[in-house]
Amino acid sequence: MKQLREARLGASLIAAVQRVTHLAARHLERELAGLQLGQAEAHILAHLSGAGMGTIAQLHRGFGHRRSTLTSILDRLEKRGLLIRTTDRADRRSVRVTLTSKGKRAAGRVAHAVRQVETRVLSQVSAEAASGFWQTIAALERSLQ
Repeated sequence: MKQLREARLGASLIAAVQRVTHLAARHLERELAGLQLGQAEAHILAHLSGAGMGTIAQLHRGFGHRRSTLTSILDRLEKRGLLIRTTDRADRRSVRVTLTSKGKRAAGRVAHAVRQVETRVLSQVSAEAASGFWQTIAALERSLQ
């Protein structure tokens, strides 16, 4: 708690977001140690966990990775048998990313770990504070695009 108070006194919003991102990544690495996933890989799996599929364009828009970085992440996940990439039959320019059975299990574990953290955090703040957080994140995203 002392570190958080000190961070609020002397640090910027960007620094706070970066710090919490790193803390979340380390937490997820510990929680999901058996999966041996990097932060970016875990985020992609969590994102795909609901629908089980998406397009590369959707992932690019959702995460803002450089296309080459996203390709490398997907290469690693595909090599491990967690997803497959296929050309969309309706739009041959679009590539679909689909979780395999193994990928769905891993994505479920990642999504569960993320939900646990979010539930724990949201139980500690008011609905108004949570709403203010999302408004701040939205403003930050708009300002950085």
